[in-house]
Amino acid sequence: MSSKYVVAADRLGWLLDAIEASLQSRGASETKPLTPATMRSACPGRLATLDEAMAAIRVLHDLGVLSKVAGGYSLNADGLHATAAYRRGVRDGLRQSSRSAADRLQLCAALPVGLPSALERELREATVDLRGAIVDMIAAARFHLVLASPFWDAPTLEEISLAIRTRLTEGVRVRFLGRFEHTLDAVTRTALAALVSHGNCSVLDWYEPSATDPLGSRTFHFKAVIVDEGARAYLGTANLTKSGLRSRLELGVLLQGADASHLASVVDLVLQLARPITEP
Repeated sequence: MSSKYVVAADRLGWLLDAIEASLQSRGASETKPLTPATMRSACPGRLATLDEAMAAIRVLHDLGVLSKVAGGYSLNADGLHATAAYRRGVRDGLRQSSRSAADRLQLCAALPVGLPSALERELREATVDLRGAIVDMIAAARFHLVLASPFWDAPTLEEISLAIRTRLTEGVRVRFLGRFEHTLDAVTRTALAALVSHGNCSVLDWYEPSATDPLGSRTFHFKAVIVDEGARAYLGTANLTKSGLRSRLELGVLLQGADASHLASVVDLVLQLARPITEP
């Protein structure tokens, strides 16, 4: 059996569970091809990204559960039945793993377009989609959210604005950290100001001249997202910009448990160095 299925079940178990349950209940008379677009909505209440759907489809195809056909994929009922015990065993093994899910970290990545297809496939199967992970973390916040990135742009703010506004209206406190007074164009300022108009949202800037620093300023370069003071966290290389999330190869880690709490404490100390901006 495929070791890639084990990796996918560990990383995308919620989606594979939903897809496999859907396939199990699929009638023999249903002949319409299965597509990545339809697979995205297999899990009620959580829309998968296209990358996540494709990763799930690939491992099920490798197992012989799905077959490639014109317009998408078809169910191989014999393959689904033959692999049932294996798939169940993978789930049981993951549940009994000596290292709890709360202590594991996951590698995430943003990939540039145009990579060799085989390499891109391997990278996607080995990592969580960075852009989707950040949106998912925003949606998971219950009382506090910190988004730290030296550089921001309007497309990214617009992409996450719906999730941010939903959190704000439900009482979540949201704080943005950036080099805002030195890097924002007018369009980005307008997009940020629209979010700040909600009372629970604040903007912090840390970039200050320094005569003692070799480069003439004190500032930050890390990129992080902190949910609920360390319930979950992200730390990585990608600026929250279109280039950082869509056209550069960026890597990061998703943290839970003690690691996420520790990162939250460190970022909270950095926020003390920042200065609030009342009008972005």
